Amino acid sequence: MPRYYFDIRYDEGAWSVDPDGMDLIHPTDARRQAVMTAAERAKDAEGRHRRISVRIRDSHPEPLLTVNVPVAAKIRDLEPA
Repeated sequence: MPRYYFDIRYDEGAWSVDPDGMDLIHPTDARRQAVMTAAERAKDAEGRHRRISVRIRDSHPEPLLTVNVPVAAKIRDLEPA
Protein backbone atom coordinates (compact mmCIF):
# COMPACT_ATOMS: atom_id res chain seq x y z
CA MET A 1 0.00 0.00 0.00
CA PRO A 2 1.47 3.39 -0.95
CA ARG A 3 2.35 5.94 1.72
CA TYR A 4 1.33 9.57 1.20
CA TYR A 5 2.63 12.61 3.09
CA PHE A 6 0.56 15.73 3.73
CA ASP A 7 2.61 18.90 4.12
CA ILE A 8 0.79 22.06 5.24
CA ARG A 9 1.41 25.73 4.51
CA TYR A 10 -0.42 28.82 5.69
CA ASP A 11 -0.47 31.72 3.23
CA GLU A 12 3.02 31.98 1.68
CA GLY A 13 4.86 30.67 4.73
CA ALA A 14 7.19 27.71 4.98
CA TRP A 15 5.87 24.19 4.47
CA SER A 16 5.30 22.11 7.58
CA VAL A 17 6.64 18.72 6.47
CA ASP A 18 4.71 15.58 7.40
CA PRO A 19 7.33 13.08 8.63
CA ASP A 20 4.95 10.14 9.14
CA GLY A 21 2.52 10.02 6.24
CA MET A 22 -0.48 7.76 5.84
CA ASP A 23 -0.96 4.47 4.02
CA LEU A 24 -3.78 4.78 1.49
CA ILE A 25 -4.90 2.51 -1.31
CA HIS A 26 -5.22 5.02 -4.16
CA PRO A 27 -4.15 8.60 -5.03
CA THR A 28 -7.83 9.57 -5.02
CA ASP A 29 -7.94 8.67 -1.33
CA ALA A 30 -4.92 10.93 -0.75
CA ARG A 31 -6.64 13.80 -2.57
CA ARG A 32 -9.76 13.34 -0.43
CA GLN A 33 -7.65 13.33 2.74
CA ALA A 34 -5.86 16.51 1.64
CA VAL A 35 -9.15 18.32 1.00
CA MET A 36 -10.52 17.25 4.40
CA THR A 37 -7.29 18.32 6.13
CA ALA A 38 -7.36 21.73 4.43
CA ALA A 39 -11.01 22.25 5.36
CA GLU A 40 -10.38 21.34 9.00
CA ARG A 41 -7.41 23.70 9.21
CA ALA A 42 -9.38 26.48 7.48
CA LYS A 43 -12.01 26.41 10.25
CA ASP A 44 -9.34 27.22 12.83
CA ALA A 45 -7.47 29.71 10.63
CA GLU A 46 -10.30 32.13 9.91
CA GLY A 47 -9.20 35.69 10.54
CA ARG A 48 -5.53 34.75 10.84
CA HIS A 49 -4.72 33.37 7.38
CA ARG A 50 -5.86 33.89 3.80
CA ARG A 51 -5.04 30.46 2.40
CA ILE A 52 -4.30 26.90 3.51
CA SER A 53 -2.29 24.64 1.20
CA VAL A 54 -1.87 20.91 1.59
CA ARG A 55 0.82 19.30 -0.53
CA ILE A 56 0.65 15.56 -1.15
CA ARG A 57 3.91 13.68 -1.59
CA ASP A 58 4.56 10.03 -2.27
CA SER A 59 7.77 8.14 -3.00
CA HIS A 60 8.68 10.49 -5.87
CA PRO A 61 10.60 13.71 -5.23
CA GLU A 62 8.04 16.06 -6.82
CA PRO A 63 4.65 16.62 -5.17
CA LEU A 64 1.75 14.57 -6.47
CA LEU A 65 -0.82 17.33 -5.92
CA THR A 66 -1.34 20.55 -3.99
CA VAL A 67 -4.75 21.51 -2.64
CA ASN A 68 -5.30 25.23 -1.97
CA VAL A 69 -8.24 26.44 0.11
CA PRO A 70 -8.93 30.16 0.43
CA VAL A 71 -9.85 31.27 3.92
CA ALA A 72 -11.95 34.36 3.51
CA ALA A 73 -14.75 35.37 5.77
CA LYS A 74 -16.98 38.27 5.01
CA ILE A 75 -20.25 38.14 6.85
CA ARG A 76 -22.89 40.50 5.57
CA ASP A 77 -24.74 42.62 8.05
CA LEU A 78 -27.57 40.46 9.32
CA GLU A 79 -29.46 43.33 10.92
CA PRO A 80 -32.53 44.51 8.98
CA ALA A 81 -32.10 47.83 7.22
